[in-house]
Amino acid sequence: MDKNMMREWDAPGLDFLCRACSFTSDPDPVTYDFAAACKRLQDAVNSPSVQYVLSAEHLLLRTYEVKLPPIVASSYPSSTDPQAREILQKFQPVILNSYTPLYVRGDGNCLFRALSRGFFGTEKHHLHIILLSALEMASQRPFYDEQHKDFSNFLGEAEYLYEPYCIEFKAASTPGSWSMITHFYAASAALKVAFRSYCPPIMNDYFMSSPLTRKICGRGVKRSAVPMAILMWSSIIVPHDEGDFKPDHFVVRQKTEIRAKHVDLTANSNTTSVYEEFTPVYRNDSEEVLSDQSEDDDGVTAVLLAETFPDLDEVPTTSTSDFQDEDPASPASRFPDDELISPAETPSDEVDHEDDGQVAGGRSLTDGKFLGVLELIDTLTVSTKGLPSISVGRKENTLFIIQNQKNMDRRAVGQGCSFTDDCGAWKPSPSPVTRMIKNGERWQSIILRGGQYGTEKRVNGKKMFVPADQQPSEEDILKVHRMYNILKADENYNRRAT
Repeated sequence: MDKNMMREWDAPGLDFLCRACSFTSDPDPVTYDFAAACKRLQDAVNSPSVQYVLSAEHLLLRTYEVKLPPIVASSYPSSTDPQAREILQKFQPVILNSYTPLYVRGDGNCLFRALSRGFFGTEKHHLHIILLSALEMASQRPFYDEQHKDFSNFLGEAEYLYEPYCIEFKAASTPGSWSMITHFYAASAALKVAFRSYCPPIMNDYFMSSPLTRKICGRGVKRSAVPMAILMWSSIIVPHDEGDFKPDHFVVRQKTEIRAKHVDLTANSNTTSVYEEFTPVYRNDSEEVLSDQSEDDDGVTAVLLAETFPDLDEVPTTSTSDFQDEDPASPASRFPDDELISPAETPSDEVDHEDDGQVAGGRSLTDGKFLGVLELIDTLTVSTKGLPSISVGRKENTLFIIQNQKNMDRRAVGQGCSFTDDCGAWKPSPSPVTRMIKNGERWQSIILRGGQYGTEKRVNGKKMFVPADQQPSEEDILKVHRMYNILKADENYNRRAT
């Protein structure tokens, strides 16, 4: 220990721990005792001495030079996770054309094991990441505690995913405990790195995939940062159908590509052996994950359509009919779909696309990204006119606002909406309904269940519906309808109507 560090330890309130007290007693191998450090944090988080404990824990890591290796954008060898692969095969098989789910040990630490494997190629750093994430949550409590006056609400409209701070901090600082989306953000901030959270498209009483599929940029991480890994929400047991899928495990989703096709010339002369070699490659690009979401309002006589080539991570695969109201207790009404992955992009001014071969009358989507719920609501509520129909001609990364009175008339007599264009046949799509209510100047999601509006909270690890003390009137509720389509002729082409 040098003189400068000794002076730091001389600060009032700091308790120094010797090497024997800071490291494990297990000789194979001797490692820093991350679990003991987490326990010290738990004991101090609500005490007046918490700042001293935080300073001491950070200083201990520096004193004993406990560091993580550099994060490298690369692929790492690992076996395939069979359950995750089967889940993808059931619910979104197109992902398997480009990605492989890597095995991660399931012992309650799977989120942090997956982060360790995704960033460093090994799970052995998971306890270190747990400690750093706990230090982040303890030292930056206003960022993570929704009851704090300076709370940042980094989940935006998906605020129903928060748990009470004391519960989430205890889980984050207890090796072998459960993990949720808040812990993703804590780990991102602690490691100063962006990554992606991906959940296969599912719908059941406990989960919806849309709020869980997003780009994770923790406190202090730029939203333009390149994601350095993709984590997939999976399950230890393969569900029979999407209604049974309740994610309880995390794996790494690593990109793969066909590297070469080989002909085995050493094979028996009467046979020719041909095989393909698949090599994992890391997706080191700056392309954002595209949001799944598009929203609309019953009372607006315009509808917004956007067409683009999406990241296939986010293409919904469930098939239903056109716009229909969801059952009040359905997951769609429980999980609102705002811009969960990247910031909402505002379309540029109306552009004539004739010079680049695109049809006129549309607006360019910035960087090919769909709009988030708040931008959509603003766009549709201020629009006073729309095109009579979708324009004929090339449409790529383009947004149209069209008149929707005919569809409103169709819905009034129990028929579905129709959006005719010249692109060819589109696959059927889900069309969930999300309910929103305005709180001052801010739109918030609200759940309708059993004829009552309210929110959800987790109690003892289970989601519970909490009715609002003052029930809003139907006139105060904005119903947001979405419809996703994939072109039958080319699954890379995606359309969203709101």
